[in-house]
Amino acid sequence: MSILVAPSTGKASAAFTHWRNHASESTPAGDFINGAKGSKPAGPWSRVARRYTPLGLGNLIIGIFYVGVAGQLVEMQWSLFEVVWVIAFVLAGNLLWFSIMLLGGTMSFWITRPNALRNLVIGLYELTRYPLSIYGPYLKGFLTFIVPYAFVAHYPAPYLLGKSEADGHWGAFSPLVAALLFAATYQFWKRGLSSYQSTGS
Repeated sequence: MSILVAPSTGKASAAFTHWRNHASESTPAGDFINGAKGSKPAGPWSRVARRYTPLGLGNLIIGIFYVGVAGQLVEMQWSLFEVVWVIAFVLAGNLLWFSIMLLGGTMSFWITRPNALRNLVIGLYELTRYPLSIYGPYLKGFLTFIVPYAFVAHYPAPYLLGKSEADGHWGAFSPLVAALLFAATYQFWKRGLSSYQSTGS
């Protein structure tokens, strides 16, 4: 499932690029729109629109192919139910990734050089490339309830396979978690935007 989400798509990659390009600079939140009375950070969606590339679509197609092959290997019986859930999980996974990246990027309103925080968030995602069952309960809980990367692929995959004993029952909550996290993160972004004081330069 993870191959279908954030790192392989243009939209979520834009959120990471937005943070990566500007985390080491002294200007909060990166891009600016110049105006007569100063400047203010551009909204996250404008950054997404400008950073979207066909490369993301190509990687998404490859991801769909891999999921199809994996489904054949485990003799998965595809039905409309599974197809709908796969689409929902892909959208939820991308929204989760984007929200976490936006959350970190929003910290640039108050932290002018948030490289350490950025590296931590990216590093936590790397942990989810392996089954979370190999980690202790505290780290697994952190990746479930604090920085919910586990809902990108770890929980949705066993849910599709009907393996509730492998935490699969959590997979059904992935779209809900994504929606709630995005709503909270976007409010946090707006709060940071309202507290931002333009330098006028």
